[in-house]
Amino acid sequence: MESKVNNFLKKHNFQATDIMYFVRDGRKSSIHLSDTKVISTYIPIKTFLDHFKADFFITINKGITINTAFVKSISGSIYTMCDGVEFKGRTRFSNQHKHISEKLSLNEMQSNKIPELFSVMDNSPIPFAVIQLIFNEGGSGVDFVFRYCNKAMLSLEERSADEILNKSFYDVFTNSDHKWMVSFADVALNGNNKIISYRLRDTERKVLAYCYQPCDGLCACSLIDVNEIIKADSDI
Repeated sequence: MESKVNNFLKKHNFQATDIMYFVRDGRKSSIHLSDTKVISTYIPIKTFLDHFKADFFITINKGITINTAFVKSISGSIYTMCDGVEFKGRTRFSNQHKHISEKLSLNEMQSNKIPELFSVMDNSPIPFAVIQLIFNEGGSGVDFVFRYCNKAMLSLEERSADEILNKSFYDVFTNSDHKWMVSFADVALNGNNKIISYRLRDTERKVLAYCYQPCDGLCACSLIDVNEIIKADSDI
């Protein structure tokens, strides 16, 4: 099957980063590319995902896999893509909503315990933060709030604890990309691991955020300044 995928990609001349989204309809997979071209094939979506091994693809519903780089906006469970197409994310039943609310609607006392739970990271030289996905009564993610940041994280971002803790992610990072929302939500809800790359404060310094789910509704991130690694290598 691997050779079949390679031959298919060679024939149609596109890469993983060119794909906006996959849609499975019956026995066929439709591949929607950034140049508006649509290619149909009997090769399953999962086969492509296994081949690409790219963490920017997220399956938001049965038969629908999107590239987070092409998400224009998210409202509740509706994902709007750059071409204007809208997809509805996974729908949860009422009992699932109740389960999510019980596990994710942390009261103030519970939220205040998060810094204590991660205090082992206080003096770590690796920047580390924990973000909580905040849900409304309907169970749709509406915001992300910083619940913990260690000293190295505050130093990296050149901010005080008061400027970050218990503040909305989008108030702290006003120019953040929508694809971050998709990736954080996927980690917090589904437990998937993600690596997010971004530039530090509009500089040339590249930072990698390694994200994982410590528990339902939380996304923990360890940050690595790639420039510091290059500098350390050059000093050896």
